[in-house]
Amino acid sequence: MEPKKERILAMFQNEEKEVLWDVHICKADNKCVWCHKELPKGSECFRVKNGLMHIECLKFREGLRPAWWMAERLGISSSQFLRIATQASLKHDNCYTTRFKTFVYLWDPGLVERLKDAPEVVQARVRRDQRKRKEG
Repeated sequence: MEPKKERILAMFQNEEKEVLWDVHICKADNKCVWCHKELPKGSECFRVKNGLMHIECLKFREGLRPAWWMAERLGISSSQFLRIATQASLKHDNCYTTRFKTFVYLWDPGLVERLKDAPEVVQARVRRDQRKRKEG
């Protein structure tokens, strides 16, 4: 019998792509490697490199986006987004290290909706537009 599959929208090589993941059935009680909560025997989950993960946890993790993606949606630059996030004490949800030994912070895309009308984002958008008009 073919394993059940779940569709997940993930970032791959800086593009959003739909990926099919095989659903795994726990054969014993485990813990999710993302949230560390229980994964009871018989529950559906995903196998990942370092263990098992709730389906919802993996969908959340794969749904996280880099600063440039967030900035693009907000109409500001990546550096403006990172500065606003720092000033607002917003924490990234995950990160990874590139082959150049730099960190790429990953953020919940829900932040775009919460920040789009924030005064600091609106001001950053205005500054960016003014700079573009001067250059162009």
